[in-house]
Amino acid sequence: MFSAFLNDTHPSLDAAKGHVKIVGVEAGGEHGPWLPDGTETDKHAATLTNGVVGVLHGSRTYLLQTPDGQIKETHSISAGLDYPGVGPQHAQLKSIGRVEYKYATDSQALEAQRFCSRAEGILPALEPSHALHQVMEIAKTMRKDQIVLVNLCGRGDKDMLHVAKYRGVTIDTDVILTKDEGYKAMDGSKAKGSSGVSLVYLAAAFACGALVAMKLR
Repeated sequence: MFSAFLNDTHPSLDAAKGHVKIVGVEAGGEHGPWLPDGTETDKHAATLTNGVVGVLHGSRTYLLQTPDGQIKETHSISAGLDYPGVGPQHAQLKSIGRVEYKYATDSQALEAQRFCSRAEGILPALEPSHALHQVMEIAKTMRKDQIVLVNLCGRGDKDMLHVAKYRGVTIDTDVILTKDEGYKAMDGSKAKGSSGVSLVYLAAAFACGALVAMKLR
């Protein structure tokens, strides 16, 4: 979605002259790249916020790595964002300053997911829930006639067991699928789990980040 706005720029950064501001939101993990006292921590996956240039999986990009080039362990409540690198396009957009990158923590993403679900009836995945947190923060500084677009990439039902565990809620997960039953479920046909529970579909997880495009009029 965001690529459609990449060329909507003006040297003045004036929205009235067609400039669209784009903000990318990363996984801040437990506290972000730094603890409240300023101490650096690795319990995050905010690569563009606190990473350095390196090479991983054949791509030269921003990475979370040690001074001698060893890849660091990362953390995010979102499996799709728990990665020590970032795609080359995001690296390039950061290097030229076209996109501003921020981060949201695990708890901020969870609260944004809950708020969106209750207020809009939309259950977003944990990946775009990071963006939703920043959307709500940015909206506080905007006029009511200004427009914000957020890319809700992914559905939240695939995250519910993980969210429940984080919130201390116990859910009965005594459902075991055989390989064939799993394929039938993904194909949309009705299948029986080993426990006798009827399964209609299986949610798929999409590993994608989150971006916010703002058209300020």
